[in-house]
Amino acid sequence: MNLNTYIGLLGRAYVEREHADGLHLEETTSAQATLDVPQASYLITLDADSLLMPDYALRLVTLMDNTTPPRDPNDDDDEDEEDEEDEDGQEEPAVIREPDE
Repeated sequence: MNLNTYIGLLGRAYVEREHADGLHLEETTSAQATLDVPQASYLITLDADSLLMPDYALRLVTLMDNTTPPRDPNDDDDEDEEDEEDEDGQEEPAVIREPDE
């Protein structure tokens, strides 16, 4: 079975059936399944010549599960009034204030 075929099986249940040309997998319910392939949240693919450090997957999943968006180190957190847009993506008109008398 090649990698793409295996990825296609993820999250589904199958029953094995003998046919003249060999064993076939037919999708079924989990209750009737002889093969239940769990859904995967993440999938790491490796070539035969790839190396994976022992804690790499854990660090990668921790990073991907982080719901806080990464902070841009060049962002000074000051909103630029010139770049403000309203909900429709249109620029907000500039407000001109008269000096207090």
